[in-house]
Amino acid sequence: MGRMTYWRTAMLDITDRKRAEQGQARLVEDLSRSQQHFQALFNWIPSAVGISTLAEGRFIDVNEGFSRLTGYMREELIGRTTLELGLWADPSERAIVLREMQEQGYLHNREGRLRAKSGEIRSLMVSLHSIQLGSTPCLIYLGHDITERKRAEEALRESESRFRIMADTAPTLIRMSGFDQLCIYFNQVWLDYTGRTMEQELGSGWTDGVHPEDFDRCRKTYAEAFDRREPFQMEYRLRKADGQYGWVFDKGVPRHFPSGEFAGYIGTCIDI
Repeated sequence: MGRMTYWRTAMLDITDRKRAEQGQARLVEDLSRSQQHFQALFNWIPSAVGISTLAEGRFIDVNEGFSRLTGYMREELIGRTTLELGLWADPSERAIVLREMQEQGYLHNREGRLRAKSGEIRSLMVSLHSIQLGSTPCLIYLGHDITERKRAEEALRESESRFRIMADTAPTLIRMSGFDQLCIYFNQVWLDYTGRTMEQELGSGWTDGVHPEDFDRCRKTYAEAFDRREPFQMEYRLRKADGQYGWVFDKGVPRHFPSGEFAGYIGTCIDI
């Protein structure tokens, strides 16, 4: 048997392959880190966030905010649709939302109503956007609960309505100003007395009816009280609907928002 006197070797440069493998590993690591960051942000956001398939509308993920808003546990939501859960307070809104999504590909700050698991109707501001998760077209929902704000707005409208009813039936002239000294409301008695429209009186228009000899004195009293946020009283002549001037006793007091912030003045006048 012969003795080996030499051997042959072959070397292959695999630098590019190793670089590619390292790059792939970094890409996987970066993707994993990105997914972790997304999941952390997804769960951290206090608003309601949900992701559903575009084709069937089945939830594939929701955050804690979504569970709080709807009253459903995450396990009760995953794999089910909004229709199956009865989340639409008005099911006809769903068709409108889907049509807008098809036309625009997104929905931004649209008010809607949701029926929670308890049966309570909640108001919310919703934004939707199309996303792609792997090969699956999906929708991501972002909802802000505005129920308390809507209730406050409704209570304010009711309060203003009651005030206007009382003001229009009161036997005195009433006006209301904002924090900028400009008037924002006159009751019907005032308008009947002066024979002018609301539009004519708003702002500083009502001062057109103050007698020229009384104007500067009234303006000074009004401005000084306004600056000090103090009540005031003054007498002046105000032009009536027949063109004649009648003496009125005007008493104004500061008014405030529920927060305590200065809102302006409310004044009452009686013909003396």
